[in-house]
Amino acid sequence: MVNLMQDLTDDDKAKLRTDFVVPMIVGQMLAGLEPLDDVAEYTVHDIVGDLKPDCGLLCVALCAEEIARHYPGRPVTGILGIEAERIIEEFGSLWVQQAQGAQADIKIIRASLVHIPEDLESLADLLDATQDELHEDDVCGRTLCDMMALQARVHAEAATEELYNIHLMPLPRAAINQGKVIPFPRRG
Repeated sequence: MVNLMQDLTDDDKAKLRTDFVVPMIVGQMLAGLEPLDDVAEYTVHDIVGDLKPDCGLLCVALCAEEIARHYPGRPVTGILGIEAERIIEEFGSLWVQQAQGAQADIKIIRASLVHIPEDLESLADLLDATQDELHEDDVCGRTLCDMMALQARVHAEAATEELYNIHLMPLPRAAINQGKVIPFPRRG
């Protein structure tokens, strides 16, 4: 993917975490400073679910980075951290630039949009693998991985449909008919 803007500073990254709120909550839950109960799960799903796919990608990436940071030294979480950092650098700099009122090049924005579903699916798969890597008694970590993977997949579907609707992405071997994916028949 294209490097969209300049590198993010530590202040920029802190602002992103603050703006999205959920990454800070995830970090506090992992540290045992906030409870992960039914109300918290519902609230996190509600906040992340209300975001547009591009913002959902950035929020899930920030949360994935928190998860990876909490479980250092594990192979899958290392890869999760690298992927999350890449996404944060690419989309976070665009977010910060727009928040500061700067105009971004429309070609750069369009080029970045087509990668959103793929990036979300990648995060979802890595979050699933991280969940599988955690001990069964680590309920908080496993639940947060599951929640973020679910949100990533929901946003990936929404992003694919939006990209198709604005003609930036062709349908991949399937047709969307009233929200249902219908696979094309195989040749025998």
